[in-house]
Amino acid sequence: MTGTVVRTDTLDRSGWLQARRQGIGGSDAAAILGLDPFKTPYAVYLDKRGELPDDDAGEAAYWGNLLEQPVADATRDRLNEQREQEGLPPLTVKRRHAILHHPDRPWQLANIDRDVYGHEDGPAILEIKTTGHWAAQTWDTDDDLPERYHVQLQHYLSVTGRQHGWIAVLIAGQKLHIEHVQRDDELVDALVQVEQTFWQRVLDGNPPAAGARDDDLTKTRFATATPGKTVTLPAEARDLIAERAAAKAAEDAAADRRKTCEARLRQLIGDAEEAWLPGDDRPIVTWREVASSRFDAKTFAADHPDLADRYRTTSTHRRFNFRKGA
Repeated sequence: MTGTVVRTDTLDRSGWLQARRQGIGGSDAAAILGLDPFKTPYAVYLDKRGELPDDDAGEAAYWGNLLEQPVADATRDRLNEQREQEGLPPLTVKRRHAILHHPDRPWQLANIDRDVYGHEDGPAILEIKTTGHWAAQTWDTDDDLPERYHVQLQHYLSVTGRQHGWIAVLIAGQKLHIEHVQRDDELVDALVQVEQTFWQRVLDGNPPAAGARDDDLTKTRFATATPGKTVTLPAEARDLIAERAAAKAAEDAAADRRKTCEARLRQLIGDAEEAWLPGDDRPIVTWREVASSRFDAKTFAADHPDLADRYRTTSTHRRFNFRKGA
């Protein structure tokens, strides 16, 4: 039987975040697989280890929470309208104020939005999302459920042992998309293996490799250096340095090609302000004079040295330099 980690109706955000760090949740599962555009596996690892500051929920999360109940009610009503037409009894949708865990895998957590009862295939889950116009094309077809949401629901089905559920998304406050999802045992088994391996990394203090999207995170996390400290890199660092050098050479070559194209285009445009391609109804490129101004800090410092010193600030940061040729 699914267990309860903690009730959530009396928790503040800090307590809720702390409870989530006790295992792998549904949104974590998608991020671990690299399907979350906002969080990487490395960020999930640091979060579970308590090595990241608590994040601000933000405006989108505020409105998502505020609209959750109306979306749940509307979803229930639409499902029940369809069931009435089919001569089926109505469904009951209830909020679950708890973070749950799998009976045999206490690290596998689920903070589901709603329980659904009364379906002929047994109890189900309702997961609620809100999104903006920019994501509308993701929901254009009935079988185009975003992968990260599909993984999240399959994770919840794994934790609860249930066989099906719904995902309902309110798009830009104007369109409600509802999708029914059946349990995929093959995917559930694969998720359990990946999540268990990842959770062991968390317990062992063995972080996953950082990726391109972790660039800012690694800069922030290791923003200060211990004076005089040195480190001997592992053998894999040679491959990373060689790959970086190859990538930089490719970037430089691409930059040269771009500059060549732009120089040739400027030559073709000459003293014109607009350039058109044959048959186009608008210019492909413009090259106009634009007025701009900037603060001349050097002249100001020469004319007003006392004021310049008064408002001058100094900051330090770590500079990433490579030995010449590396």
